[in-house]
Amino acid sequence: MIKLVPVDKKNIYKVANLKVKREQKNDVAPNLYSLAEAYVNQEVARPYAIMHNDIIVGFLMLWWEEGVESTIWRFMIDKRYQNKGFGKKAMIEAINLIKASNKFDKITLSVVETNVKTLKFYESFGFRLTGNRDDEEVEMALPI
Repeated sequence: MIKLVPVDKKNIYKVANLKVKREQKNDVAPNLYSLAEAYVNQEVARPYAIMHNDIIVGFLMLWWEEGVESTIWRFMIDKRYQNKGFGKKAMIEAINLIKASNKFDKITLSVVETNVKTLKFYESFGFRLTGNRDDEEVEMALPI
């Protein structure tokens, strides 16, 4: 069973030490960097450990600015736990969490344009390219 658990003093070190595969390093910021961003953006950042039973398998961070937008700001599954279905289940949990708030009409995220596998992953949930970009990343949105 996958669940999203807020990052706290009990799990922060385990989250910080999660790693993606070497070839994925340019596709997502290191978790330690993301946790620092969460600290300085406490009013809008919502960092979560992705848990499978009692094991932290990944990290997710939302940008949750009520009345403005909800963004999946960071999303990663540790290299040891990839290709086991955890990413799909965690994404479903994240989408359901945002939908349940009834505060947003869409979810946005960005992805490195050349990362075709991840683009297809997000498309499988209904995310579509918006035409907006930020350097090498393209924005995708899911109406809710």
